[in-house]
Amino acid sequence: VGPLSPRTAGWRSPAPMGDVVVPVYRGREETLACLRSVFAAEDRTPREIIVIDDASPDADLVRDLAALAAEGRITLLRNARNLGFPATVNRGLALHPDRDAVLLNADTLVAGPWLERLRAAAWSAPDIGTVTPLSNDATILSYPSGTDRPPPPSLSETAAFDRLARAVNAGLRVDLPTAVGFCAYIRRDCLEETGPFEERLFGRGYGEENDFCLRARRLGWRHLGAADVFVAHVGGRSFGRQKAILAARNSRLLERLHPGYDALVQDFIAADPLMAARRRLDLARWAEESATGRAGAILLVTLAGRGGVARFIEERTETLRAEGWRVLRLVPEAARDDDDEEDDDNEDEEGVSRLTVPSSSLPPPSIPPERRCRIEVVDRPDLRDLVFRTAAEFDELVEALRLGGTAAVEIHHLLDHDAAVLDLAGRLGVPYDLTVHDYGLICPRLNLVDKDGRYCGEPDLAGCERCTADPDDRADPDLTVGALRRRTRALLPGARRVRAPTRDVAAGPLRNTAPRPGQARPSADIPPSTPAAAPPRRGPPRRRGLGPNGVRR
Repeated sequence: VGPLSPRTAGWRSPAPMGDVVVPVYRGREETLACLRSVFAAEDRTPREIIVIDDASPDADLVRDLAALAAEGRITLLRNARNLGFPATVNRGLALHPDRDAVLLNADTLVAGPWLERLRAAAWSAPDIGTVTPLSNDATILSYPSGTDRPPPPSLSETAAFDRLARAVNAGLRVDLPTAVGFCAYIRRDCLEETGPFEERLFGRGYGEENDFCLRARRLGWRHLGAADVFVAHVGGRSFGRQKAILAARNSRLLERLHPGYDALVQDFIAADPLMAARRRLDLARWAEESATGRAGAILLVTLAGRGGVARFIEERTETLRAEGWRVLRLVPEAARDDDDEEDDDNEDEEGVSRLTVPSSSLPPPSIPPERRCRIEVVDRPDLRDLVFRTAAEFDELVEALRLGGTAAVEIHHLLDHDAAVLDLAGRLGVPYDLTVHDYGLICPRLNLVDKDGRYCGEPDLAGCERCTADPDDRADPDLTVGALRRRTRALLPGARRVRAPTRDVAAGPLRNTAPRPGQARPSADIPPSTPAAAPPRRGPPRRRGLGPNGVRR
């Protein structure tokens, strides 16, 4: 898959009428709900609903479709034998060779002027071949994001999501590597030039729309995501238990047919051009709650992943909530998980959702070139997309935290965070506390251990710089020992309270940065102390199993 070729073909007007093509096999309840939503949608676009029964074994569904056709509500085609998804789609697309068409899965729900907005996006430029909306289950177009899918929304919830998308993302479109077949608007001139879906290679289905889009791309056609349209999708009902097998097989097939497809999808996922669109949806939903009046919030700045710090944060969260506070957590998007105690590779295939996404397209757990952070609203786990480019979108981050009613900040860990987070309390005009969980405020390795895995003896600054001269030996490759300690020296005096799990951890930042006298308190509430002298170099100080990102293990 190479760069997009520029198109030179001229512009032509669309036919007034469009087709909504709905292939059907099983799923009577979902199919009828889908068709009822199309009937009820307040959309002025002239359209004909083409339903193709791919030799369904469900007699009740066959009867219901026949009744709708008799009433003139749908045009019904019936395959004499089961042809599979690609061939069934092609039959529907061929019915009216002058019309644009929308491929609509039978397990979807639409609302509002959905078709009008998809059509507007499709004809907003001469080289647009397909348009796909946002959905609750649509891989690269999913909202909310994440691999675990929430329950599909009801029709009323779909309408609410769609209204919100129309309001906060009006006219917003982004280029996609491919359409997603649960709901894809296809322009007729793109279809004519590209040709029909491949029936022989893709058999029952999965990946045929990706192949179509990649063939169209070679001809200069673009594929858009319409962030101002939301269509609900149950997901995976078309193929049942064979879904994962078909997805894996056809993913490999796509890469053989279109070398570079994997990289194209991975680049899109890494860039995430829909991040701001999803965030606006979350912020709008959060703002609706904010209008009702709520308790103040404490922001916990911490790391991602599991381990001792994560356990402490969970306990701290419950304590604050018991005291009547709401809790916000700010975590980096780069999720290191050095202390994982269980395997996370047990996710199912429900994220595939009619886009064959290569397994290699999942972004690696590393620090992105532009660091990002996520606000986790503890009492609103459904808000998954409060993600910000920390430095570039710092003002937006501050405004979101104001929206959340932030009254104070607790800094627990800065691993993988942009240094800009240190300015949050000042910009918000609230106090901050500092909790020291390990030696990350003075040691780029976090644990005072050298390359050989031994206690380093805490040499002078020059010795520490030599020990961590290789950027790969530092938790933050861009942060030298000197820069880290200067940052800590500036951080400590402004803290309202400084807490640590042990006396030595509390003393470490003080003896290595020599700040003004502070209030360093071990968790047993030891009275404030002045900077401690360095310990004798006979061996490591007594520590309670401090790991690279945990208080204790």
